[in-house]
Amino acid sequence: MTTFFISARKALSIFVISFAFYPSMSTAQGFISESLVQGMIYPQSESIDAAVSFKESMAGDLEVILDQPWRHKELVSPSESKIYYSNQKAAVVGSNLYLFYVESDRNKNLRTIYEHNLTTGERYKVYSTSDYYLTYYTVGMEIIGDTYVFAADDNDSQFFCYDIGTSSPLYDCDMQPQRAAAIETLDSPDGRYLVMSRYHSSELLDIDFDELDEKLSTWKARYLSAIQSHEKVVESGSDIYNGSSSVMLNDYTTNTSSLLFIVGYVDFIIGQFEWSDDSTKFYFDNSGGFACIWEYDIENKRLHKIVPEHEAKYPYYLNIEGREFIFYREGAKIMVATP
Repeated sequence: MTTFFISARKALSIFVISFAFYPSMSTAQGFISESLVQGMIYPQSESIDAAVSFKESMAGDLEVILDQPWRHKELVSPSESKIYYSNQKAAVVGSNLYLFYVESDRNKNLRTIYEHNLTTGERYKVYSTSDYYLTYYTVGMEIIGDTYVFAADDNDSQFFCYDIGTSSPLYDCDMQPQRAAAIETLDSPDGRYLVMSRYHSSELLDIDFDELDEKLSTWKARYLSAIQSHEKVVESGSDIYNGSSSVMLNDYTTNTSSLLFIVGYVDFIIGQFEWSDDSTKFYFDNSGGFACIWEYDIENKRLHKIVPEHEAKYPYYLNIEGREFIFYREGAKIMVATP
C-alpha cells in the first residue's frame, strides 16, 4: 500500500480564485452523490460498438458485456483549444467534493495543479511549473486520506503534500509510489490481490521481474507459465501470442494465480488499473481501436465496457455515499460516469 512520511513544511506561493465551471451542488451532507448524478446521460448509440470480432479475439473464461455503458457527464472543459486537462483525482472531505487536475496551457508553456471544489464552484491554484512531468507523470500523484500528494520532479527526489480544502501552503513530504515501471500492477485495497497486465511481444520472456519488485518476482514463473500454456497463446513451439495483452490476478491468501483474459488485438494495450474500495472489482483503460474504460468483476468473471468513447482514459475510482463513480479524461476535458 502507498505510504508517505511528512517532513518539514515548505511554504509556496498559492492563491484562490473563483471559477465556476460546474453548477453549484447541494452542500447538505448525504446529497453529494445525488447532485453529481444530476444531468448525466447515457452515451449515444453510435459510440457503442458491440463488435462480435472483439469477443472472438479474446481468450479466457469470462462474460463480456459491450453494450451496457454507464451514464456520464462533463465536469470541466477548457475554454481554449491550447488548454487541456489531465491527471484527475477526486475526494470527498467534509460536505465538499473536490476534483484535482492538471491544466496544461500550451500558449504559456505552463502546467498548473488545481483543486476544484465542485460543491461551491471555487477553483484553487495549488502549484504551477513549466516542467513537462506534471502532464505525463501520473504515478506520483495520489490522494491519501485528506491529503493530496504529488511529485515535485520526475526523479522521485521530492514530493509535496497539500491538505485538501484548506487553501494552506504546500509542505515537503515523502511517499512510495504504488506502481512498478515496466509492468502495470496494482494491489487491492484489502491486500488480497495483485492485478497485473503485460503487452506481449517476443521480448516478454526476457523481462527481469526481480528488478521491478521483490514481490513481483514471486509470480514470475506462474505468469510466464500461464501465458505459454493458454490454448490461444501457443501458436508454434514456445512462441507466445504476439500483439496481445493479458491480465493476471494473484491471490495472496491462497497463493494462487489465474490468467483472467487475453485480448488478441495488436493495439489493445492496457493503460492503468484502479480498484473498487471493496476489492471485488478493478477498472482499466486501453488504447487502440477498442479504446475505452472497462470494469472487471472478480467473483462473476465479468468484463464490462462501462465507458465506450475511444478517447476515454485514465479512470479514477471513488465511492461517494455508497455509489460508484469513475472520473476520467476524454480528450481535453474531465468526465464522470456512474452505473
